Amino acid sequence: MSNEVGDVHGQVVQAGHVGRIDVHPTPVPVTALSGLPPATTVFCGRHAELAALRACWSAEGPAVVSSSVAGLAGIGKTELVLHAAHRAVEDGEFPGGVLFVDLQGYDEARRVSSAQALDGFLRALGVDSHQIPPTEDQRAVLYRSVLHSRPRMLVVLDNTASTTQVRPLLPGSRHAVVITSRHTLSGLDEAHHLDLGLLAEPEATELVGDSGLAALCGRLPLALRIMRALIKTDPQADWEQELGDAQHRLDLLDDGDSRGVHAAFDLSYRSLDAEQARLFRLLALHPTDEFPVEGAAALADRPQPRVRQLLRELVRAHLVEPGASPGWYTFHDLVRLYASCHAKADDESEAAVNRMMAHYATKAHAAHWRRSTPAPFRSREDAFAWFDRTWSVLTATAALAAEQQRADVLFPLAESLWSYFDIRWPPDRLREICQSALELAKAVQDRSWEARTQTELGNVYVRTRQFPEGIAHIEKSLPLHRAVSDRHTLAGVLNDLGSAYRKSGRPADASVVYAEALDIRQAIGYRHGEGQVLNNLGNAARQLADFAAASEWYDKALTVREHIGDQRGKAQTHNNMATNLMFQGDYDEAISLYLVAVGEHRDLKQPYREAWTLTMLGKALNAVGRRADAEGAWHKSLSLLERLRAEREAQEVRDLLAHP
Repeated sequence: MSNEVGDVHGQVVQAGHVGRIDVHPTPVPVTALSGLPPATTVFCGRHAELAALRACWSAEGPAVVSSSVAGLAGIGKTELVLHAAHRAVEDGEFPGGVLFVDLQGYDEARRVSSAQALDGFLRALGVDSHQIPPTEDQRAVLYRSVLHSRPRMLVVLDNTASTTQVRPLLPGSRHAVVITSRHTLSGLDEAHHLDLGLLAEPEATELVGDSGLAALCGRLPLALRIMRALIKTDPQADWEQELGDAQHRLDLLDDGDSRGVHAAFDLSYRSLDAEQARLFRLLALHPTDEFPVEGAAALADRPQPRVRQLLRELVRAHLVEPGASPGWYTFHDLVRLYASCHAKADDESEAAVNRMMAHYATKAHAAHWRRSTPAPFRSREDAFAWFDRTWSVLTATAALAAEQQRADVLFPLAESLWSYFDIRWPPDRLREICQSALELAKAVQDRSWEARTQTELGNVYVRTRQFPEGIAHIEKSLPLHRAVSDRHTLAGVLNDLGSAYRKSGRPADASVVYAEALDIRQAIGYRHGEGQVLNNLGNAARQLADFAAASEWYDKALTVREHIGDQRGKAQTHNNMATNLMFQGDYDEAISLYLVAVGEHRDLKQPYREAWTLTMLGKALNAVGRRADAEGAWHKSLSLLERLRAEREAQEVRDLLAHP
C-alpha cells in the first residue's frame, strides 16, 4: 500500500488529525471533487480484478453500490483501486467526483476515526467548518444529506481495520463505495467482496525481469516494486543470491525510504490480539509449509475447536491462507519468514515443537496398520486416510526429530512409516528416515533399534532394486538381531533377507533362509508370519521353475491365511498363484485368479499392489490375444502408479503399452 499523499489545493482547513484525506475545499460548494492520489506507474496484470470492480460500480440504482477489496499487506489493494477509479473517472462514470481517505486502520498512532474522516469529507464537499456538527452521528446525517443532492460519486475508504470504522462513511443512496482492508470485512453483507491474490507469474516476472527473483519476492506486489527499485539502484548486484538468504530476505526488501515488507507486516501483526499473535508465531515452527488444525493445536496446546476458530480469524486477517484440503492452512512465503522472526524470540518455541512432535509420533503409532484398535480413529480406513494426507508432515517431523536427536520421537515415527510405505507406496523419503534412525541408534547406543533400522534401510534399497546395497545392510543386521535374542524379529529379518536374495536372482539362497524363518515362526506359533514365509517359499520355487512345489507352498500359505482371516495375505497369494499358472501356460485360470486378486487389493485399499496385479493381468490377457483388454488393464495400472508417483513401475507399464 502506497504511502504517497496527493496534492492539496486551495484553502487548508485544520480539522485535527484526519490521516490521509485529499481535500479541495473552496468558499462555495463545488460541482465535482477529485480526491484521488496518483496511481503508480509500476503496475501490470490484474485485468480480471479491474474488470470486476468496474462492473460492480457500473450498477446504478437507488441503493449504494459497495465493494470490498481485501488481502495480505503489500498485495496491491490500494493500487488496484486507484487504477480502477482513475479509469472510471476518465470514462465519466462519476460526474459528482471522488472522495478518498486513508483510514490508517492498522496504525494505532495514526488511525483516523469515523468522525475525523467525516469532518474531512464534509469540508471537501463544500460545507463551511462552522456548519460541521460536533458528533459523529450528526456529521454522518449531514454527510448523507449533502451526498443525496449530488451527482453520482465514488467514495474510496482505504486501509480499513473493521466494519465499524466504515459504517458511518457509507452514503445513503446512489453512490458507489470501495473499501480496502487487510481483513475480509464479512460484516458488510451488502458489499461485493474481492479477495486479492498474488500477482500471476508472468506479470510478477515482468516487474522485476527475472522469474527467480519474482519467486523469491513471493509474487507480492510490494516486494516486487521494492525489488524493481533496488535493481535500478544497483543493477550489477546478484539480487537472487542475496534474496536466497531467507534469514535476511525481509530486511533486504526495504527501499530505505517509505516502503518495507517487514514494516507492512508489522502493522498487521500488531492488530492481532494476544491469543491470535501467539498462534501466528507458533505456526511458523511447523516443519511443513502446509499444516493441519491438529498440528496447530499441538503447537499452541489448545483444544482443536478453539484453534480452528483462531485460524479462521487469521485467514480473515490474511496472515494465514486456506490450504489445499479442508482443515489445512498455509503461509505466504514472506509471511512465514516474518512469523519465524517472532517465533525465534518466543521462549515457548522449544516446548511448542516438543508438543507437536509428540502429538504426531503418538498419533502415527495409533494409526499403525498392525494395530487392531486404531483409536482415536473410527476405523482402519480412517487411519489409512490420515496417513495418506499426513505422511509428508510425518516425514518432515521425523527429520526434525533426527536433527534434535529425539529418539523417543524418531523411532516410533519411523516404525509407523515403514509399515505405511510398505502398503501405500507413495513417493517416499523412507531411505533418509531409515538412515537418520540408524545414525541416531548408533549415537545413543541402542542395539535393538540399530538392528531394526539397518534391516529397514536394506529393505528400502531392495524395493528400489539396488540389491547389492540392500542385501549388505540386511546381512549386516543379522548378527545384531541374533545378539538381541528376539526370535520373532529375527524370523522377520530372515524373511526379508530371503526376499532380497530371491529378487536379486538367488532363489536357492532365498529358500535356505526362508526355511529357517519358517521353523522359527512355526515354533513360536506366529501364524500370520508363517503364512507369509510359506507364500515366499512358493515364490522361490517358482523362480527355480519348480512349479509343482510352488503350487504346494501357495496352497499351504492360502490355508493358513484363510484360517486366520489374513485378507491382505490372501490377495497376495492369489496373485502369486495366478503368476505360477501363467508361467505354466494356463492363462485362462491365471486371468481368473488375477481378477480375484485385483478386487481384493482394491477392497483393501492397496493401490500399489492393485497396480502390480493389473500389470500382470494385462500380460496374461495379451498372451491369449486379448490386446484391447490387456491395454485396459495396463491403463488402469498406469493411472494408479502415476498417482503414487512410482515412476519406475509406471515406465514399465508405458513400455508394455508402446510395444504390441
